[in-house]
Amino acid sequence: MRLTRHHELISTVFAACSVLAALAAQSGCQSPQSTPVQNIRCQLSFSSVDRPADRKRIGELLARYAVPGSLNPPAAAVPQSSDFVYTMSVPRLGVLDDIHAQLLMDSSTSADARQVFNSREPAFKINFDAAAIAGEMQVILRLRTTPGAKLFYKPQDAAEQDLTSKVQPTGLVEFRTNIHRGQDFIYARTVSGQVERFIRINVFSQQVEEIDPRQYP
Repeated sequence: MRLTRHHELISTVFAACSVLAALAAQSGCQSPQSTPVQNIRCQLSFSSVDRPADRKRIGELLARYAVPGSLNPPAAAVPQSSDFVYTMSVPRLGVLDDIHAQLLMDSSTSADARQVFNSREPAFKINFDAAAIAGEMQVILRLRTTPGAKLFYKPQDAAEQDLTSKVQPTGLVEFRTNIHRGQDFIYARTVSGQVERFIRINVFSQQVEEIDPRQYP
């Protein structure tokens, strides 16, 4: 075919989209619950389009297929330059084939359609992600005593641990601990000179109460 004009069309969507749709149909990978690709964002770049009539035809053609309100610039704003870019959304992949065929050929001025554009550098991009979930629980125990006093910590049904070396100058100590099945309390005692005091902490209500030495396990 002899081309009466030579324009270049750089489309970032067409051919690869068509290949993707064809492969999906041939592979039979769609299930009754699969969702078609919809509202596909496209960018179409045009260069060397020096005839105003061609620029007007492009805008009107894209407006017919674009999701309403998505064509930018709108069809009424005919580009003044011979190089320009349109962005738009189409409702489904098949629409891209229709746009591609009608952009390449112009049958508006004669009975025989003539090719007025070449399509180049087609591309397709789609991002997929999954739903991730993770979890972690930490039990942080904070104890406070008189600065310089000795401090001991005793989980229920476990050996007592000396925390004195970990106590900050302010008398505060903070550390991770574990709670096992059937555990109701965490116990602690402090010794300052000749004074000794005992507490227990309810692991469910977090209530702290002072206890008699005989209740310290």
